[in-house]
Amino acid sequence: MSEPNKSRGKGRPTKYNPDIHIVLGEALGACGYTDKEMAERLKISEATLNNWKNEHPDFLESLKRGKSIPDKLVERSLFQRACGYEHEEQKIFCSEGRIITSNTIKHYPPDTVACIFFLKNRRPDLWKDKHELSGQLDVFNFMSNMTLEELENERKKYN
Repeated sequence: MSEPNKSRGKGRPTKYNPDIHIVLGEALGACGYTDKEMAERLKISEATLNNWKNEHPDFLESLKRGKSIPDKLVERSLFQRACGYEHEEQKIFCSEGRIITSNTIKHYPPDTVACIFFLKNRRPDLWKDKHELSGQLDVFNFMSNMTLEELENERKKYN
């Protein structure tokens, strides 16, 4: 570990202190802060934060460890929304002046947008928006020379 406030031979001495900033970096990352927000909390510029990441591998690793926690939580939530999920909840009713509670299961169906987002990122080979048509162009060229009767006969083969 480098010593805190040690001059790097240029400019003013660094504020970086590994004993403090490694712990703080991991904690701020775990809270879901962006690099810009972390820099604000540490009272440094974002450029300084990036310099620290380049100059201090332990600090960079602490940020990665911290950021992985909320990343995993959001990934899990996206997966649950894509697949659908359910959870137990307590409903509270008022009937004839009496308060009644009932345990129920609340169901959340799969969310189409979450499914698409998940698949486009996990399986871009199968779920990208743009597809190459090179092999299909020959079929279109072949079909464009057919009469309506020939096209109808081809359609019947596949129905």
